[in-house]
Amino acid sequence: MTLASLEEAVRPFGLSAEALINAVLDGVVGQRSISVTSQTLTEGALAAYRRAGWDLRALSDDEPDPLIDTTRWWAHQLTTGWSVAEAAQRLHVDPSRIRQRLVDRTLLGVKVGREWRVLTVQFLDGATKARSDSPGMAPTWTEPPGLSEVLRVVPAHLPILTIASWLATPQPDLEVDGHPVSPPEWLALTLDTDRVKQIASSIDLVA
Repeated sequence: MTLASLEEAVRPFGLSAEALINAVLDGVVGQRSISVTSQTLTEGALAAYRRAGWDLRALSDDEPDPLIDTTRWWAHQLTTGWSVAEAAQRLHVDPSRIRQRLVDRTLLGVKVGREWRVLTVQFLDGATKARSDSPGMAPTWTEPPGLSEVLRVVPAHLPILTIASWLATPQPDLEVDGHPVSPPEWLALTLDTDRVKQIASSIDLVA
């Protein structure tokens, strides 16, 4: 993936600042190593990327970019993520509790610059029901029971993107009424934390 193609992919999400681009790269590759087209950057930006440990080897413009769709999905997660204050308000806890859980990785979040973005993919969205029942009612969000236990057993070396994608995807090993459901849905519907923990501990083997 070239930096030019990455910039193009995230532009619709308003992600043009270096801090946001770096967060996208961290989420996609899970490490500070990616080939980019250095000619598209100013010298100041080049220096910043090198200090952060990025590999600035040039790629040809016609090289395919298999991570574009993934990058767009990740950019969406970043731009729809909550601030610490928003998460605290929605989950009815103190902001300090949110920060501590982010550090402990019992909540899934990404630092964009100096600010945390709490990923909404881990929560249950009651927006559809709220809109249909009471059009003027704000969407409701709830944390699935046992989420912190599940995230605690996820291998620490995994990129945040891998974990977020797993949470968002219906799993063939988690079926309710014959239909695969996502891990948060399973936790809410069955209260069976142990089953999800078993799968979560080996995400890198099944992803």
